[in-house]
Amino acid sequence: MNSVQESFSFLLKKRIVWICACLALATAIVPFVRAFFRVEVDYNEGWNVYNASIVADYHLLYREKYAWTTVNYPMLSFFIQAQLHRLTHDYLFTARAVSVLSLTCCSVLVGAIVRSLSGSWQASTLAGFYCLALFCTDADIYVGMDDPQMFAQVFFLAGLLVYLWRRESLLAIACAALLFVVGGCIKHNPIDFPLAVLLELALISLRRALWFSGWGLFFCQCRGGTQCSLWRAAFPEPVAGAQRLFGRQGIRSARERLWAPAASTLCCAVYGVCGA
Repeated sequence: MNSVQESFSFLLKKRIVWICACLALATAIVPFVRAFFRVEVDYNEGWNVYNASIVADYHLLYREKYAWTTVNYPMLSFFIQAQLHRLTHDYLFTARAVSVLSLTCCSVLVGAIVRSLSGSWQASTLAGFYCLALFCTDADIYVGMDDPQMFAQVFFLAGLLVYLWRRESLLAIACAALLFVVGGCIKHNPIDFPLAVLLELALISLRRALWFSGWGLFFCQCRGGTQCSLWRAAFPEPVAGAQRLFGRQGIRSARERLWAPAASTLCCAVYGVCGA
């Protein structure tokens, strides 16, 4: 009798998972299909297309060093979109395709995070499809939209997954900090992910919190030099006014700013290894 009940309960749970999966996929039909039509999802799409075209045409996003700017997004998303545009020759389609793929990756990462916490494949599957359904119903404006929000969340969720997977490992904490910084270079809004990790580390171990903060500061400062190098490699043509930010002077200035965070990271590393 017990075996029959257990088998029936297993089949019921399995069917519930499949039913929820079908409902989640049904909610994704409209926003996914809409992404391939030239229908305006939000007025912000034109602004993102314009900024990506500025990068592709070898112009500067941030013209003044210390002044107000209309571009309040980080540079990396526009750089990636400009590079992918060389393959698709369509800014809007490129960004929307990246948004759809990013939502799929976010759903998979949410399922993986729940799997690492609970160890249950039913819970992880339901969590992944719940994430998909939630975005497609309550935040459908971000699904298939030309906006780096969804793309950035992939790296923030990946950083959270790495941290939860091996939170006792100093290497995993440093890798999580790197993924958070990459996500912040795409869009800065999901800053609650690294703040939550920092808060937990501060409650668990001050040493690990300092390790996480040190590597985060180091990668943030490395971002400037890396962006300069990427710009020069992708756009070798001379650009009027770009030498200040992306020429040798800009790279030298970025390297000079690395000394302070490098020293702080080294101190955190010595403290972390000695205190282990």
